[in-house]
Amino acid sequence: MFGHVFCLVEAFHPGSFHMAEHVGPLLLHDDQRHFRLTYFSLVSLTTLGYGDITPHSGSARSLACVEAIVGQFYVAVVIAELIALKVSSALQKPDARRT
Repeated sequence: MFGHVFCLVEAFHPGSFHMAEHVGPLLLHDDQRHFRLTYFSLVSLTTLGYGDITPHSGSARSLACVEAIVGQFYVAVVIAELIALKVSSALQKPDARRT
């Protein structure tokens, strides 16, 4: 989702994202731009922050920050859900020692 939003930001405000020289220009074709901004989205979501694509406009920076925060909560919720499923299944199994 954020990859699409980043593409919209770049479309309405060209130059909102800059790429490192070794990666190449950001504005090639729409599909390549979408791929690269989706990659940036994944890097932001996981808070890796490689630095090869950087947000330069205020709106792009704000969205990247929001995505990094959402990413941390997403991981926490997924892990909490997995733990809850494991505990729930362990509590529902009959104890083999009682039979």
